Amino acid sequence: MGFLHADNSNQRLISREKIAKDLGKRIRKIREDKGISLKEFEAKTNSVAKGNMSAIESGKRFPTLPTLFKIAHHLGISVRDFF
Repeated sequence: MGFLHADNSNQRLISREKIAKDLGKRIRKIREDKGISLKEFEAKTNSVAKGNMSAIESGKRFPTLPTLFKIAHHLGISVRDFF
């Protein structure tokens, strides 16, 4: 089951791409609010490459669940904070 959005009383599925973009924006905002650059984040995590993180934040790549947990852990937040 996907996410639903009301549109003039019609229901439609929100695309995976839209979810990826929204999630990426949230991740980037949290990282930037904490004053961490992509390069610093890569060095800190030693498991999420800068290129991968950039693709996630721009919505071009949807993170796997383990990657999402790693990102949250290294940002000092819970995964639910992304949603």
